[in-house]
Amino acid sequence: METLFASLPAIDILVNAAIRTGAWSIETLAMEEWDRVQETNLRGAYLLMRSATQAMRAQARGGRLIT
Repeated sequence: METLFASLPAIDILVNAAIRTGAWSIETLAMEEWDRVQETNLRGAYLLMRSATQAMRAQARGGRLIT
């Protein structure tokens, strides 16, 4: 993600809206699939916000995170 933010002239706003979803029944959803959903939805959001925050601080003018 550092490569992404380094390629931009500036980042002022990050809208974090990526999710993984599906039409699963709770009775049949495998734990492995649940883990993949959580990794995308939680870990992915965290990593993206962390990288964006570092880029915003480096440009010394702040920014906004929207989740």
